[in-house]
Amino acid sequence: MTRHRPSPMGSGKRYPAPAKAPLSTLAALLVALLAALLAAVPVAAQLTNASTSSLGLAGNDTATVRNFGAISVNPAGLALPGSEFSLAIVPVRIGGGIGPVTLADVKAFEGKLVPAETKERWMERIDAAEGQGGVAAIEVSELALTVWNVGFQLSSLVAADLRLPPSVVEAVLFGNAGRTGTATDVALADVLVEGYATTTAGLSFAVPIPVMEEPLGPLTAGATVKYTVGHAVAVGRSAGTISATTLQADFDSYLIHTRSLFDAETLGDDLLNGGGGLGLDLGLMLVLDRLTVGAAVHDLFNTFAWDESLLTYRRVAASFEDGSFRFEEAEQPFDDAPASAQDLIAELTFKPTVRVGGAYLVLDELTVSSDFHYRFGEGMAVDPSFHVGAGAEYRPLEFLHLRAGLALVTDGFQFGGGLSFILGPVNLSAAVSAQPGGVAAQLGLSFGNR
Repeated sequence: MTRHRPSPMGSGKRYPAPAKAPLSTLAALLVALLAALLAAVPVAAQLTNASTSSLGLAGNDTATVRNFGAISVNPAGLALPGSEFSLAIVPVRIGGGIGPVTLADVKAFEGKLVPAETKERWMERIDAAEGQGGVAAIEVSELALTVWNVGFQLSSLVAADLRLPPSVVEAVLFGNAGRTGTATDVALADVLVEGYATTTAGLSFAVPIPVMEEPLGPLTAGATVKYTVGHAVAVGRSAGTISATTLQADFDSYLIHTRSLFDAETLGDDLLNGGGGLGLDLGLMLVLDRLTVGAAVHDLFNTFAWDESLLTYRRVAASFEDGSFRFEEAEQPFDDAPASAQDLIAELTFKPTVRVGGAYLVLDELTVSSDFHYRFGEGMAVDPSFHVGAGAEYRPLEFLHLRAGLALVTDGFQFGGGLSFILGPVNLSAAVSAQPGGVAAQLGLSFGNR
């Protein structure tokens, strides 16, 4: 007897159980594939997420993604029933913020003098976080398209990161008297700025794998092969001191960057050839009646690296003493940069991430999901390195889908919310997410997915 199961995504579609194979074969296959998923090694590039629903669920969607949303999250979703033709119309996600002292903290004292006790509380948070940071990112998917179990996505990422050590923030808040009221030298060491721009093209493919025994349903495996082009990169770090007792200041900094940032003649070549590399994502999904479980690893391997022949090392030094000012600037080949500076460029790659998630169809109108993510290193990622959370999608009307999500992330909590209006094949979606130090927002117009 053929048994029918509702789709955990709540699509309203029902589908038959697939062809059967021995359960021992299934177990061996799962062990082998999961072992491959957990054998990730560093260095990679990454597709941006074209699905607005992912942001609304606060990223808790490893087991719920279908259609073009699956390309960047879990390619195995392309082979599950309900995945068919889909097309995203240039979705854009914009995010940014500062932390651990946030814009909301600062805005509360707009036009007012910040009390000393408030500044002290801010410094306690900054000390615990080992500095104050700020980040901004723009993610654009120029094309995200699926036809049945095949998907293609082209996306770009531009991001910048600024980090200030506690000593610099203390000088800004308290002056050179500091928190103690005693004048001290101000250290300018370890001010760090990073910025980069990349474009990634990904081709995904997924296949169903026959299983045998009830209540096992569709088991699918998928892969996304990606190639990333690096357009531009810049890394800067400063050091120096401002004397507390004399009119004296020393400033020493460097900037490593693609030459096109200061040379318009090389702009075209550098934008297309700043670096490159090939990478691979793998994913699994398994349906157990009303429950779906999924696992994915992003960037199982990747050969991406910045082209060092296009990089320039620029050093700037300045000093002021008793009315005398000195300024020096020197541009040198990248190979002449200190090893510590070259290491910063070497670290600017996308690190591997493991994702495990589940989704349960509580009612035909309600799906709940949960996720765990872990990234092996920082690299160029704009998402937290640790994530564990849950989300829900409620479909009170056929044309209205509501989403919300919550997650514990690296430095605090992430909250998400969003909605979609389903107008026949056309979907209009919006979502917003807040996490420590910033917010992100996304609008999406698409066909066949949200």
